[in-house]
Amino acid sequence: MPSTSRSTTRDGATGCPLLSEEAQDAIEDFTGEASCEEAIEGYDVGGTEYGDREVRVVKLEGETATAESVTKDGPIDVPLEKIDGSWKIVDPPL
Repeated sequence: MPSTSRSTTRDGATGCPLLSEEAQDAIEDFTGEASCEEAIEGYDVGGTEYGDREVRVVKLEGETATAESVTKDGPIDVPLEKIDGSWKIVDPPL
């Protein structure tokens, strides 16, 4: 369930470019927000502020990777893909 609280550590303008276009659409659809920026700023996953998370690369295979985001609720696997030379989150944890 999306969180309705706002946090200064969630920055949609910075976070959205880290998502593939499909992932941006998915988070907008999931939260019901009109833009990716609004969706990220109002969404909480894993019970840990984004700035307080430890992120590790778990697996790297060519143009794909899986990162692990460590939260209070436990680790969350985050699939990444290299798109146009930049690593993007392709399936955000929803």
